Amino acid sequence: MWQASTFDPQTIRQELEWARRAGYNSVRVFVQFLVWQEDPDGLKLRLEQFLAIASGHEISTAPILFDDCAFAGKEPYLGQQDDPVLGVHNSGWTPSPGPSFVMDRSSWQALASYVRDIVGSFGSDERILFWDLYNEPGNSRMGEQSMPLMEKAFNWARQAGPEQPLTVA
Repeated sequence: MWQASTFDPQTIRQELEWARRAGYNSVRVFVQFLVWQEDPDGLKLRLEQFLAIASGHEISTAPILFDDCAFAGKEPYLGQQDDPVLGVHNSGWTPSPGPSFVMDRSSWQALASYVRDIVGSFGSDERILFWDLYNEPGNSRMGEQSMPLMEKAFNWARQAGPEQPLTVA
């Protein structure tokens, strides 16, 4: 969703309008580390666009920075994503940043930069309800291996000084 080639404001507007009509007043949205790593400024511009569209529908946003759900059983990757498998829940879902980053502490400086940049750039934005730093840490058989990164994510986000609450779902 966040790559320049696939970011689709028209579809986002349509789906958030459906959400508004259904009574939604807030949405959680997954942000992919790899997209930031490849194009940090572009990702932030697209996140800004998303926030503007959501706010225009009177919907606040809770960005999710990390996620251990690996329903597709793959590491995340850039480029054209696999087509969904009909009838299979989240058949193309990949985590962020992915197990290889979670397990490789030498990669964590990049993860720290990502958290500080995104939270620092939007930390006083009233359209953001809260930061969901890590969705389901330990999912996909990661177990306790994700806890050190989750703890670091709190430290990095606090360093950015956001006004919004920090959470983990």
